[in-house]
Amino acid sequence: MEKIVKLRIFSAIFRTIRAIIMMEKGKQFLSEKEIKINMLTINLLNLAVPEGFDVLTAEEVKNLNPLKEGDGGGAIRNSEKHILVSAAWKKHGGLVSLLVSQDEGIEALEKQLAKALKPYGYVRDEFKKETVGTKEADAVVYHYEAQSVPMCAESIMVKDGGIYYYIHCYYRSALAEESRKVLEEIFKDSSWA
Repeated sequence: MEKIVKLRIFSAIFRTIRAIIMMEKGKQFLSEKEIKINMLTINLLNLAVPEGFDVLTAEEVKNLNPLKEGDGGGAIRNSEKHILVSAAWKKHGGLVSLLVSQDEGIEALEKQLAKALKPYGYVRDEFKKETVGTKEADAVVYHYEAQSVPMCAESIMVKDGGIYYYIHCYYRSALAEESRKVLEEIFKDSSWA
């Protein structure tokens, strides 16, 4: 984790210096899209952070993960639109990565979600396919109630060799249509290292 943080800092410093040099020469270094979109790096996943979203602190992220999955992760939030996206990854070795497909993994995750969210009126809506950056993902869409507020959520799993990536998206049911459009943009603009 420390290595990734150092690499991100070095990369940011390098890009800043290069941008300054380009500006001094009268050229724009970053495209309009790059200016608007930042990335939150979760192992090999570069999760897009659109304008209006904040990256949560490590302490805030720690309090968000009821399933305690993953070796590392992060989260972004848009408080105005009531959207929260958390991501984590976990490396499974040997037999697990060989025997458990992505489809089976999302089914197992759904069972964990159903158990953890049962007190909140958990109801599974559907299993579906999703695309995160360039990778195919499996997802489960569900709804529940938090502090008397109807909520929608989508939990996504991407298997990359022996590494499983978990992305959980939460938004208010009343804002579901608008929130889904924002999430689609996040997934489309995300990338993999």
